[in-house]
Amino acid sequence: MSTKPRSYSGDWAVPTSIGIWGATRPTRNRLALAVARRIDPEFYWLQALGTIDSHAAPDLSLSERIPSGYLFYLRPAQLSPLTQLGNVTNWFVREDVDADTRLHRISDFMGVPSLARNLVDGRSAQSSTKTLVIADANLAEPFLPLEEGGLRPFIEALNQYATTLIVTVNNRPNPNARDIDYLLQLRVGPEEEESAANVECGQGPPPGTPGLFTQGNARRLNALVEELRQGRSGAPRE
Repeated sequence: MSTKPRSYSGDWAVPTSIGIWGATRPTRNRLALAVARRIDPEFYWLQALGTIDSHAAPDLSLSERIPSGYLFYLRPAQLSPLTQLGNVTNWFVREDVDADTRLHRISDFMGVPSLARNLVDGRSAQSSTKTLVIADANLAEPFLPLEEGGLRPFIEALNQYATTLIVTVNNRPNPNARDIDYLLQLRVGPEEEESAANVECGQGPPPGTPGLFTQGNARRLNALVEELRQGRSGAPRE
């Protein structure tokens, strides 16, 4: 398990990790898209898919919002026969091999080898920051370590190659969410439209500590998305 100390920065160019949960998929996607573009206009999006009858197909608008070559699909049901090659969760937590090897092996196992090449080949910690979104990650839970500490080595491997990870889930996060630097919850009142949702930072630096978001603070989704679009600070506040 990783023991590297957690650090925060108010600079969007510093690689980090962000989790988004609550509300509906379109609303989570709206926030994830806004945050991803704030960091990197040419971000990568890995969309986890459920079965046909689970209504877990991605929004059709994703293909319109994300250029070809930057949108990838992960179909966990198709990965089941590959478990005989090894448990992919072991590669998330391994720290005895180089970060590039781990990232390539995970991408190979998930059937998206070109994603690892885009994030790793020719890049280093000094490269401009890229962004990888894993959307609806809960649909890929059989292939993700769910315990606390299971995702941290993977996050640090991405950060080592100047990549920020954004993860969205449609249910309450598992213990592995504590590995993420910033955890944002979308809250919608019983009679509110989702466009009026609050974005609350439930995990992050305490008040008074520099960071992209501040633990315990919140703001309206519409206002936050607009500020992200204009390139201003996205820190939720009262």
